[in-house]
Amino acid sequence: MKISPLRIILLAALAGVPACREKGPATAAQPTKLYAFAEPSLPLRDQAGETGKEIAVIAFGETVTIENASGKEENLGGKKGFWAKTQYQGKSGYVFTGYLSPVPLPQANCKNLLDYARGAFTAEGTETRAYDDPENKGPYRWTQKFAGNIIAEGYGSINNGAMTLVLPAKDTEIGFHICKRCTAFFRSLTYASFQKQNESIKECGGRTKLGGCLTIWAIETSVGENGLTVKCGPESI
Repeated sequence: MKISPLRIILLAALAGVPACREKGPATAAQPTKLYAFAEPSLPLRDQAGETGKEIAVIAFGETVTIENASGKEENLGGKKGFWAKTQYQGKSGYVFTGYLSPVPLPQANCKNLLDYARGAFTAEGTETRAYDDPENKGPYRWTQKFAGNIIAEGYGSINNGAMTLVLPAKDTEIGFHICKRCTAFFRSLTYASFQKQNESIKECGGRTKLGGCLTIWAIETSVGENGLTVKCGPESI
């Protein structure tokens, strides 16, 4: 799949690295669609910069069409990005790319990571299974591939348990929002509280405990060479 220059710049902004080493402003001209993940909304401004007049608000998960991104990289609220000329619901303005996702965000009725992936991406075949006890069809590990090198994996049974999803993104907050909206236990969790709890979550193997550890709830987001890895859901022990 050919990646447009604009997408390269915006993905670089999401990754927190410069799109190129050349001096001068970064520019791009081919339109592309991205998704707002600021809570509760992302402002559309009449000019680039925080001083621009707010002309619309872009709700979480809404699609915007980016016409071009230019200027120096900035850091707003801990996010690195550029101001981009944008079309949204017939209005033209500017948004900050640090709060734009290259992948769709979950709908309100999302059940789990696999449910999200099936609704957002094109599946490549059916899931594959590896049984712990092939003769009795006992618990199994499963893998489901989607277009764009997106992979969903899990253990226990399809549609249940903690799942892992690898996505073409470079921002752990995107993964957090996907987990939050696709795992009922995390619906009230904020990204700030998740960050604050992160050390204790790591001590518990990437999980939080509930009910004396009869059930543990996993939530992990990390960025590596393959992109953004997201893990969330319940695991019984």
